Amino acid sequence: MLNDGSNTYFHSPTQSFSAIDLSICSPSLLLDLTWSVLGNPLGRDHFPVAISHATPIACATLRQPRWKFDKADWETFRTQADITEDMVSSGSIDEAVSLVTSCILSKANNAILQPSSRLPCFPKPCSSCKSLLEILDPVHHQGLRLCLGDFRTSPVESLCAEAYEPPVDLRRKYLCLNHFMKIQSMKTNTAYSYLFNFSLYDFNSHRSSLTYSQPFHFRIRDLINDLNLNIGRIALCKISEVPPWKVIYPKVDFTLSCYSKACTPLSTYRTLYLEHRELFSDYEPIFTDGSKSESHVGSAVVSLSTVITDDLPISASIYTAELHALRIAIEHISLSCGKKFIIYTDCLSALQSIVSLHSSSHPILVDITYALANHLKKKDIRFCWIPGHAGITGNELADTATGSSERFPIPHSDLKACFRQKLQSVWQSNWDQQTENKLHSVMPVLAPTVPSSSN
Repeated sequence: MLNDGSNTYFHSPTQSFSAIDLSICSPSLLLDLTWSVLGNPLGRDHFPVAISHATPIACATLRQPRWKFDKADWETFRTQADITEDMVSSGSIDEAVSLVTSCILSKANNAILQPSSRLPCFPKPCSSCKSLLEILDPVHHQGLRLCLGDFRTSPVESLCAEAYEPPVDLRRKYLCLNHFMKIQSMKTNTAYSYLFNFSLYDFNSHRSSLTYSQPFHFRIRDLINDLNLNIGRIALCKISEVPPWKVIYPKVDFTLSCYSKACTPLSTYRTLYLEHRELFSDYEPIFTDGSKSESHVGSAVVSLSTVITDDLPISASIYTAELHALRIAIEHISLSCGKKFIIYTDCLSALQSIVSLHSSSHPILVDITYALANHLKKKDIRFCWIPGHAGITGNELADTATGSSERFPIPHSDLKACFRQKLQSVWQSNWDQQTENKLHSVMPVLAPTVPSSSN
């Protein structure tokens, strides 16, 4: 027991102190630990207890012993590890255990092979060492030559342009950006504290090294500044609080999606919609829509008496905008007095994600699943897909009523398109400088090559 008799608890009714909190450890650790009680209870009735190591822990320079049991000489171990009666006949149990243990360990060291106790020398991270990264370049280039059938003398820039495969360094930057944003959205990830807690990084020891390179976080920060990226706030990944066996799947009507939009007149869609409204005339209709342009991303919800709009960051995807509109609609329903509602939307993928069991990775989908699990027990909520820009009044109002000033965090996956676009512009800028390249005069703009029918 580590306690030294100090009081750890304050009983407010009797205004008395007591030592009811016990700290117990192994006897082998008792002399190495110090136990103390902090004087500030921090607003609680129990005082914080601090347990620390008495002496500083040195960094291990040798590996813990390990035995290769698959290469052991068990016959030698069996004959040498002879536990005699004299070892256990002494009056002290601790002495007997010590003698038997030392006998077994000494004979195990003789009969069972062990690897070297020296710690392995770990190489530098591949992403920060240019000499290691350059080894991968010829492999990438040779693969492109084999796929295209080009000569060995063809420039590397021409290979990438003809195959429409970005250079290795740009591809690496794209993957690093995606990985960084994914970790930023997961605070429970073990790498999060090392990427965003600079106190854990020893700058002085790294700067003194001849092979000093910036840590991953600072390299990504410089890359974001070089590409002039507007990241904004990243939504944290969520885990659904509703277990799969308690998920209540909403009723979704995909009847209108069975008709081909290219072959179905708009008047037919409007007629089918009016028939659907007649079947569900006792349900209050709510229309949702999301829009995205070069300078604006927004969501809108239109009901019989309310128009709700919200503005999203420019890097948000149209899929996120549609899901956000559905989330706003469900929040509006939770505050309404009605009991029956039907939500009309023109985003087929959003409705398919709601009814799918394997779509809980998106933060907004997690919120929608949780809200439906709470509200479907009290209210009848249905969903229905309708075609966009088909002249349906409620949908047209939702399509035009997008715009506000509120910003909210977006999923990290929405930034992938922004990263691709920025790195594509960098690749195009580098390609424009290849004025002496013969392929550049034929293909000045980087684009995927469509094979001709003659080939």
